[in-house]
Parts: sequence; structure tokens; C-alpha cells
Amino acid sequence: MTASLVGLSQIFLHRGLTTFGSGNTTSVLLRDDLVARGWLTHPEYNLCFVLARLAPGTNLLALCAALGWKVLGWRGAAAAVGAVAGPAAAVVVLLTVCAMRMEESPVGRAALNGAMTAVVALIVGGVWLLARPYLRPRRLVRTLTIAGAAFVLVAFWGLSPFATYLLAGAAGALWVDQEDL
Repeated sequence: MTASLVGLSQIFLHRGLTTFGSGNTTSVLLRDDLVARGWLTHPEYNLCFVLARLAPGTNLLALCAALGWKVLGWRGAAAAVGAVAGPAAAVVVLLTVCAMRMEESPVGRAALNGAMTAVVALIVGGVWLLARPYLRPRRLVRTLTIAGAAFVLVAFWGLSPFATYLLAGAAGALWVDQEDL
């Protein structure tokens, strides 16, 4: 099936309207949508995902731009970003107004704290969905080693995420396994 601007916009608009919780969850669902239609392969998606993580700013919007670009060029990039960001921006404005009113009461503050806990859980769940394909037995040692080293470099040594991505990419390139070939 050939990609169209309307079809691409519908996918991103659908995810922008229905995916709540984290960019990681949205990322996985967009991957599944685009790969299932044959508009992208898993390696193409992975390239867009990594490049979006290297970019400064909001990674989800960078990912949408990269995915849209890969599928339909600049028109796809503009449509993808607009379709996913428009609904999210409107929802955030509405929720901000509600949250400001909730902060005025102890019950409202407690509700916001509970929501924050759920946000963290959704982020962890999204990370799990992204990491799961790399946790196959043959890749497990490599994946856990690189992930653990990246965590230590950022959390304890204060290395920038950009430098950490470069080092992790170099480690992955040097540590090639049969399953990668």
C-alpha cells in the first residue's frame, strides 16, 4: 500500500488524539502503524528514532518529523508534526487550566501526585516496549552491558546524552553478533 499525505496525517492525528502517557508509548504505536503498512521497515524506524533522540528539544516531535520525512518528504514531516502536536497542545492547555485549580486544594494536590506516579509508570512501560526486541537471549548481555554503561555515564559521571549516544553507538558497532548479520 502506497503512502498518502491524508493516510499519514490520519495515523499521526489518531495517535495524537488517543495516546496518553508518554512519548515512548506513542513512539512504539507509530512504529507498529507505519511498519504494518509497509511504509517503513524496522531498521528505518530505528534510524529515525535514534536520530530524533540526538536532536535537541522535544524528541517525540523530532521523531514525527523524521518518520514523516522518511515516508513522504517535507510534506510528510510537516503533516506528521502538525497532526500529532495539535491535539496534544490543546489537551495540555485544557489540563493546565484544570491542574492550576486542583493545586489550590489538598485533595487536588494529592490527585496530581498520583497522576505523576502514573506518568512515571507509563514512561517505564514505554521503555519496556522499546527495549523488548533487544532482550533476546543472544543479545541480552550486549544490551544490558551497553544500557548499564549508558546509565552510569549519564547518572553518575554527568556525561551528556549526546556523547553517551555516540559511545553506545560505537560500542554496538564494535560488538556485532551473529544475530545482527
